[in-house]
Amino acid sequence: MPEMKSLSNIWDRTWDLYTKNFKSTSVLVLIFSVPLIILYLFAPYSMFKPDLLNGRWIFFTADILFCALIGMVLSLSLNYNIYQSSKNHKVKFIDALRFALSKFWTAFGTSLLMALMLIGLFLLLIVPGIIFAIYWSFLVPVIIIKNLSGKKALDYSKSVVRKRWWKTLGYSIVLGLIPVAIIMIVMFLMTAYYPSNIGYSIYYIISLLASIFIYTSQIVLFLELDKTKVK
Repeated sequence: MPEMKSLSNIWDRTWDLYTKNFKSTSVLVLIFSVPLIILYLFAPYSMFKPDLLNGRWIFFTADILFCALIGMVLSLSLNYNIYQSSKNHKVKFIDALRFALSKFWTAFGTSLLMALMLIGLFLLLIVPGIIFAIYWSFLVPVIIIKNLSGKKALDYSKSVVRKRWWKTLGYSIVLGLIPVAIIMIVMFLMTAYYPSNIGYSIYYIISLLASIFIYTSQIVLFLELDKTKVK
């Protein structure tokens, strides 16, 4: 069995792929952000605060659902773009979008299945929920790269992590530290000093741009785990 690459090698590969694709992935982020930015800029800021007394929760819930739907298509588009780039293939925006839409219901159904199973595990005991959250963390790469769905996709994700659970957790935490730190800092600054529609729009865009690094690291880590999978 081939030896898995070190964290520093995974980091270097992630950074190289991130910088190489930053222009194309940023364009994807900005295009997908336009509908939400328009919504945030022209709708009253208070509309998006969950207030059960005056009915604002309806708009707040609609906002979350809208973000989730766009977020899923964007996630699939970005992951497809990054994966193809790892093979030195260039992808046009329309091709990434077409692929994402073709996989939307597969990703939606499989993500819903994973969410329901994780909720059940967390309700039983916290520890099993955490364990399987890591086992199934490569769901999107499996859907895109291995063309699997449902329970088969979850099982395949688990198979690449098997016997390397702690290493996968450690790599994922380190690779996600910087983008998560950026997202948290921007959220604090916008909430504390600029609580407005424009501030929320800035936070949303910066969060997505930072998330590109997480998507990239996930693809790189999955490919490495899959290549060195324990039989």
